[in-house]
Amino acid sequence: MQKALKGTRTKRKLASALEAALERKPLDRVRVHDLTDPCDIHRQTFYYHFEDVYALFAWCAAEDGAALAAEMAAAPGWREALEALLGFLAARRGYALALLDRPAERQVFFAQVLPPAARWDPRFAMILEPLVEKWVREDGAAEDLIGVLEALTV
Repeated sequence: MQKALKGTRTKRKLASALEAALERKPLDRVRVHDLTDPCDIHRQTFYYHFEDVYALFAWCAAEDGAALAAEMAAAPGWREALEALLGFLAARRGYALALLDRPAERQVFFAQVLPPAARWDPRFAMILEPLVEKWVREDGAAEDLIGVLEALTV
């Protein structure tokens, strides 16, 4: 039990370091030392948990998608759920751009966060992913995307 908790803490530290690194450079330029140095851990510790930086990114996409889906599902309405999603992505724009550019991780992430959104309106599941992509790439305002979806719900 203690070892599992320590392993999860180490993975979370590496995930935070990856998010920070993605604010400075694209995923394909992130190196293991970019992650281990800020965490003050050895390279071998990284490789104990992950095969490479892409494996860490895949783990992050799955973990973050599940956590965000739970938060969205607990939201009292579609607007609050969407604000949770947009707030998450806006705070991690480099991470969000990398997520959009990696098809496998993108699919895992959106497969988890779209069902809670579709709970309020099934059309959300079809249009939310491309709208969110456009919003992230254009560094848009959350109110703009919310306005588009509000027009749909009328």
